[in-house]
Amino acid sequence: MIRTQGERPRWFWNGDLDKPTCEPSLLVGSGTNYQCHSFIKNGQIQFLDDCWHELRRQTVEIPEWI
Repeated sequence: MIRTQGERPRWFWNGDLDKPTCEPSLLVGSGTNYQCHSFIKNGQIQFLDDCWHELRRQTVEIPEWI
């Protein structure tokens, strides 16, 4: 579910530090020589078809961080 405010999407986070879900998707580097587009759902990163790296079309666990 994407929450909107007027015509603009608003960020959603489920509040879970162990298995986070964030919406909408994350798009980094659009229009550059590098692009990563993904969803974060239930503690996993789903890399989409338009990523420009080797994890494209894969789903991986979010790595442990400090």
